[in-house]
Amino acid sequence: SNTTTAPVAITKAAFVAKANSICAQADPALAAAQGQLARKPSRSQVASLVRSTYVPSIEAQMAQIGALGTPAGDQATVSRMLTAVKADLQKIKRDPMLVATNVFGDFARIAHPYGLTACAPLS
Repeated sequence: SNTTTAPVAITKAAFVAKANSICAQADPALAAAQGQLARKPSRSQVASLVRSTYVPSIEAQMAQIGALGTPAGDQATVSRMLTAVKADLQKIKRDPMLVATNVFGDFARIAHPYGLTACAPLS
């Protein structure tokens, strides 16, 4: 039997469905964090929330989405999406207060039209 693992081809529909489901699973934790932010916590509380919840959650989502494979012909779009979210994450790592802004807007502008509406739902 053929045991070499070629990159799995995935249809756009399957990619979008799986990516949305990955994001949806993380949304409750992020929504809870968002609720804490709404109470205007101190800078240090925001920083700790970003470090403990936002960054690991979003990094885990992106790793899972990155592992899905890429629909044929859409490599450039998916790569732009993942690059955008990494840049957005760098911004909140440097300045956690940005989490209260539309910091994931760069990612959302690519991801939402592509169909990933459950990812960065508030952007």
